[in-house]
Amino acid sequence: MAADLGRLMDQGSGNPFQHINALYWSVSPVALRGIADRVRTILTELVAEMRAGMPGDQLIPTAELADQAVNVAVHGNKSRVTVTAAQSSVGSTSAASHGEKPGSPLWTRSRKNGAFAAGSASVLGLGFAIAQWQGWI
Repeated sequence: MAADLGRLMDQGSGNPFQHINALYWSVSPVALRGIADRVRTILTELVAEMRAGMPGDQLIPTAELADQAVNVAVHGNKSRVTVTAAQSSVGSTSAASHGEKPGSPLWTRSRKNGAFAAGSASVLGLGFAIAQWQGWI
């Protein structure tokens, strides 16, 4: 879409003698390192998920196991959960929690305020970007 952007920039400039031949994108090395790190993490999760699902005597994972591993590591779907319960005697109980206290609302006042502030800043930033792009600022 670089050619389309070039034509749009040529039309927007109002200069009949301007012609943009090419657009170049500057990419930060930090962004590239972040992408490489994310790929490395996903591959590690993929291998770990396949190893966790394979029996000890099997060397090659099945197609179903590979699909499950891709769903977990790449897409984040259908996570594998393994629960190991201790042996108990009559009358004993156990409980598990997910990090939130039972009955605590997800959207507390501080989370609502933070979400409102982030959303407002995003809308204002978009408005300033459009104004600058249109030459109003």
